[in-house]
Amino acid sequence: KTYTVPAGGFAVFEAEDIVLDTEKITIEENTAVAAVSSGGKAIRTTTTLTTKPTSTSFENAEFGFNLNVADSGNYYVWVRMAIIGAACDSIWRSENGTIKETSLLFNNTFVAPTNLNSSKTTYSATETDFGWKRLTVSGVTAGIDYSVLFISREPNVLFDKFIITKDSTFKPQLDKDYAPTATIEEVQ
Repeated sequence: KTYTVPAGGFAVFEAEDIVLDTEKITIEENTAVAAVSSGGKAIRTTTTLTTKPTSTSFENAEFGFNLNVADSGNYYVWVRMAIIGAACDSIWRSENGTIKETSLLFNNTFVAPTNLNSSKTTYSATETDFGWKRLTVSGVTAGIDYSVLFISREPNVLFDKFIITKDSTFKPQLDKDYAPTATIEEVQ
């Protein structure tokens, strides 16, 4: 799917809208996690891949999206998510073919969950305690699709919503429900 980000650079979409492989990603519905998720759904990673994937591996990405932006530049991807321990705190990410291991800990560029785990202040206390983590996407060119793809590195990472912004000072609020705004184009 391609998400069009308008001039000014702000778009919101639900995680369950970007699932590419339903055999490797569970869509949480009618669960405690879903009850606190925006739109009543969230996605959960289910597989483990500890060795760095190749660019060919991302042809089978589990979830992801393309951005098509009106304004060139750096963008910030805020992810509403929950991580509950060291066994589920990172993911593989590909930006236009450049592969990165991405830490998901709430220890930098984050809006902390309401309750952090008392012994590991970088984790959610429970899987129903969502916070926001910021990822940077650099050098996006206006009018050209830019891919952001994900492959599980560890299972049980929970994703709820994505906000794309050009504003480096933007921080989402924990108690605000950001309604989806992005124009979605189905990619054939």
